[in-house]
Amino acid sequence: VLLTKNINSLLPTIISRCEKYSLPMFTKEELIMMIGSDVSSFKLLPAIENSNGYYGKVYNYLNNEKFTQTLDLCLHMLKNMKNSSQILAYSAKIIKNKENFELFLTLLQNLLMDISYIHSNCENLIKNTLCKEDLINLSAEFSLKAIVQIVANLDKIKEKLKFNVNFNIIVDAMLLNILEVKHKCKK
Repeated sequence: VLLTKNINSLLPTIISRCEKYSLPMFTKEELIMMIGSDVSSFKLLPAIENSNGYYGKVYNYLNNEKFTQTLDLCLHMLKNMKNSSQILAYSAKIIKNKENFELFLTLLQNLLMDISYIHSNCENLIKNTLCKEDLINLSAEFSLKAIVQIVANLDKIKEKLKFNVNFNIIVDAMLLNILEVKHKCKK
């Protein structure tokens, strides 16, 4: 059995020796039924909305004590990081929560994608519905061009993390990049 989220990442010789099954993602309603009502909707809805239909992600998010705190940090940073003097404060918070940095990057990308949906008049695609008003306000601060550049940089950061890199420098460079691109691509 070989599982992958991206079949294009496998060599053609491996793919040719495998039988392919595409598993459908679960809908929001199916995930709610699977999880049950013993979880507060305050934590359940964001976990489901950021899972991309994967039950395992919902399960991991719900069992991660810092999931809600990490989502709140991402949103707070996007809303309040206005100048370089605030970078160190956010850097310290992110570094303190180092074990959840991949989650931080994923949630940050999801929030940025939600803002891009607002720019594209596709608000029905927004994942983080509980903070929709904040996202609408943020769409005035982040242009579509800025979002594309920031998300591309976040993808590069995910690649860099696979190697032995200085975590603190990665975080500081990421925050500087977000601020620089945000201001450079102002509407």
